[in-house]
Amino acid sequence: MKDFISKYLWICVEVLFAVASLTMILYIYDNVDLVNSAAAYHLQQTIISENLLVDYEIPTINDTSFIVNGDILELNSEFNWKNYVSASDSQGSDLIGYVIMNGNVDTSIAGKYEVEFILNWNGESISKKADFFVNE
Repeated sequence: MKDFISKYLWICVEVLFAVASLTMILYIYDNVDLVNSAAAYHLQQTIISENLLVDYEIPTINDTSFIVNGDILELNSEFNWKNYVSASDSQGSDLIGYVIMNGNVDTSIAGKYEVEFILNWNGESISKKADFFVNE
């Protein structure tokens, strides 16, 4: 009786391993199929792209497309630096979102404030400074 139970358990274990192995093989085959179809799609897109002539010039920036103006501000007035800066590329796109301001203008304290504005776009950087005066 013991031999029968041990053989029965051994057969059950072998069946479980066979099912697990078959599942893994099907899973691998399915993933290989997905990878092959993705590679074929990429190859098709590459071939199509290679035969395509594109008349497109990459936009650029230069010193004249980045304008920074200083100003005289009233004491306790609101200061929004975006009102004093404009930036665009060679195709006229607004690049104000790529400008950062180094420095601080505290309109609650009279005085001269020197602020640096930096335009970082498409691997290029342009830096300009402006003076802001807060009147008493």
